[in-house]
Amino acid sequence: MSFLLSRKPSSQKNNYVCRGTLRGHSGPVLSLAATDDGKLLASGAADGTRVWDLQTMQEMCGPSSGGVMGATTSMGAPDFEEFFCGQLTKPGEVTGLAFDPLSNRLAVCNRNGIVQVHSVDGSMNLRELFLKEIPNSSPQAVAFGAMCGTEKDVLVFNLHSGHIHILRRGEIVGRWNVGAFIGDACIDAGKGSMCLADPIYGVSVHRLEDNGLLKVNSFKIPVTKKTRVRKVAFANQCREVVGGSDHGLIYVFDRKKGHTIDELRIDPGEWAQTVTATECNGAPTILAAKSICDDAAPNEI
Repeated sequence: MSFLLSRKPSSQKNNYVCRGTLRGHSGPVLSLAATDDGKLLASGAADGTRVWDLQTMQEMCGPSSGGVMGATTSMGAPDFEEFFCGQLTKPGEVTGLAFDPLSNRLAVCNRNGIVQVHSVDGSMNLRELFLKEIPNSSPQAVAFGAMCGTEKDVLVFNLHSGHIHILRRGEIVGRWNVGAFIGDACIDAGKGSMCLADPIYGVSVHRLEDNGLLKVNSFKIPVTKKTRVRKVAFANQCREVVGGSDHGLIYVFDRKKGHTIDELRIDPGEWAQTVTATECNGAPTILAAKSICDDAAPNEI
């Protein structure tokens, strides 16, 4: 198993080894997304979006920083081409993106409670399927859930209320409440598992059932500074749950058994809130980034 972290990384239990470091971002790295084949990584930070080749560990050509940027809907060597740029209704901070390859649908949510779902054709053109405003909500993440007929439901996760709204063809057909803040969410629909990041407590694992959610495990991540949203991810074919921290550690938990598998050290005392996971050359791989709140500070992946 491998992980990509910053200088002087270490694995407390030696279950992971460091593959390397990606350098180039200034300011906090806020999001990471890797392709399923482990070849490409997209990272979003205060200085814009960057695209990386995980085989060569080099930055590729990517979208320019600044301006109003649309969703990164295609990545490929050697050049980046922007296919689409559009603005949501009631513009606000885009807090969640999800793509379902089965139906070629892209879901987007923003801070103003707007959820839009688009179909994406072979030329990367987007066509709006529906728009839904969820009153008195602050969506933090969006995901595709269980199948219903020929399509997956759209799940919208609300930061402050702990509500998860279930959208089907543009209508709210259900709502769950987890009784906690939701800072991020990760779903493995095939395993019927959902992982939620609570900025105050840590992370929790739930099982998707026909009549709702069943909480099966929770993992404490200490907060040593102020409360801030952290990212969460499933790793190693959904066997492991990965969460960041405000003190330079990435925590790796066993999804079923509930114990800590490893603690990956980035920099003691530094923010390390942003994580994702994939497989590189057949090896389970965790990618983590520093998120120091200084626009001039270099933040590594």
